[in-house]
Formats: sequence, structure tokens, C-alpha cells
Amino acid sequence: MDPSLCRRLLAVFAVLFAFGAGCSTGEPAAAPVPTAEPVVEATPEPTPEPSPEDLPFVDPAVDATDFAMVVDPNGAFLRGGVPDQEARLLLFGAANSSFIGGTIVDELVVAEVVMSDAARVNISAFAALIPSVSANLRIGSLKLDGDSLRIEGSAYDRAAAVALDAGLRDSGLPNGFSVSIPEPGTESALQTAINELDLQSIQFATGTADLTPDAQAVLAEVASLLNDNPRVSVQVEGHTDGRGDAEDNLLLSQERAQAVVDALGSLGVDVARLTARGFGEQRPLADNETEAGMATNRRVELIVQED
Repeated sequence: MDPSLCRRLLAVFAVLFAFGAGCSTGEPAAAPVPTAEPVVEATPEPTPEPSPEDLPFVDPAVDATDFAMVVDPNGAFLRGGVPDQEARLLLFGAANSSFIGGTIVDELVVAEVVMSDAARVNISAFAALIPSVSANLRIGSLKLDGDSLRIEGSAYDRAAAVALDAGLRDSGLPNGFSVSIPEPGTESALQTAINELDLQSIQFATGTADLTPDAQAVLAEVASLLNDNPRVSVQVEGHTDGRGDAEDNLLLSQERAQAVVDALGSLGVDVARLTARGFGEQRPLADNETEAGMATNRRVELIVQED
């Protein structure tokens, strides 16, 4: 056979074979689609909590010798002014390491002034007291105000109060620094002492808030008691008899309570510890049908506030 003919026949057979293979499936086989690799998104790194170094609160006008730590069962709250960032970090670090598991709220304001040697001593003493305050003070505050460092509030028990007192006196404070400390039972003992005074002698000229001379004498005794217990707060309550208009009596009782507060302030009591409240004729102790009953109802009461 002619070689050229053979080549042509082979070419024809090849075309027919290819055509038959395509028809056996009805459609040309689809080219495989490559499977895309799954996209894995990167997990963002958590934003770190800001450290105290990142959060300076600066106010050159702040008093850099007046700051406090307020304590409650959930942790501590730092507030007030400090000389510089070094002092702020010292106080924050002491609180953070003492109140394990508690929340520390830091609102100290930096004055950015040169820390004096005296301020350094006071701040170091304050920081040194924080562990004892954390362990022994149930609720209250540790305050530094100029040359006065004091602990206010309620200790867990008498032993805790003794520990706080010892800590204050061993804190390295300079001579002349005044300190005060709460002691369990102070409020009830003071209330008893006040109630033993002749409070019924705290009277006023009729229809006015002008204290009588006898009232001034009793208030001098009250002031002496309050000045011996400088951390205790007192509510001064004014009461009237039932004569006259109820609204006028309410106003008069408020004015009389405020007159007592002012008189105690003039006798050296810190009026920030005193609250005036008038009740008018709302809380009588006797009926208002007799002179004796009305005299009993016209009164001033001093109520020691429990922490």
C-alpha cells in the first residue's frame, strides 16, 4: 500500500476516534475547577490595658499636699493632688498590691512641681500605711491634708483599730503631725455623753432663732465633747410645738437647728461635720394641749451619725 495513503487513513481513524469519545458523555468533560484554599483571618491582638504611666492627669493648680484613699469592700479610690508622677505611681502601686482582687480607681492629679523633702516623707508614710488600712479598715478613708494625716471610718474590730492606730504612730511622720483614728464604739459612747447633758436648756427667744444664755452654756459643753471626738459627724435636729402655722414652724425649726450649728462652729467645732435639719411640729414627744407638753416638744436634739 502506498505509504501516503496509509498516513491519510490513520489520520481519519484518529478523528473518528476522538469524535466518538466526545459523544459517549453527551457533553465535553468540564475542566476541573481548582478548590480555593480557605481564608483564615488573623485574630487581632488584644489591646493592652493602659498602665498608670500612660494616664497622667496634670493640673498645675492642684493642691499637691491634699489627697486621700477611700476604702470600701470592693477596693479603693485614690483622689486628690500629688506633686509628681513618681508620687502617683508610689501610691497606686501600694494600693494595687494591697487590695488583692479589688478594684483600684486612680483619679490622682499630678501638679508637676518639685517634690519637697517634707512632701516625700509624708507621701512615703501614706503609702506605708496602705497595707494596714487594707487589712484593718472595713470602710472609710486615709487622708493627707497639709500637716494632718487621719484615718476615718469603721475598723473591723477593736484589734483592727489598735493595729491602725499603731500603724499611724509608727509611720515615720515628722514631729507635730496630727493624727486621728476611729475606734469601735466611739459613736455610741459620744451619743450617751451628749444625752446626759441638759439639752432641754437649748432654748430660743419666742418665735425666733436667737439662743438664750442658758443654751450657750450647754452648747459649750457639747462643743467640748465634739472637739474631743473630731472625726464624728452630728445631725442637729430642731423641733417646735404645735402652735401656729405648720409651714412656719418647719422653717423656724430649720433656722434654730442652723443657729446651733453656727454656735458650735464659733466654739471651734468643724461645721463640715454638722448637719442642720428642721422637723417643725412633725415629731412631738408629748401632746400639745398643755404648756408642759409644748415645752417638751420645743427642743433641739443632737444625733451622732454612725459610719
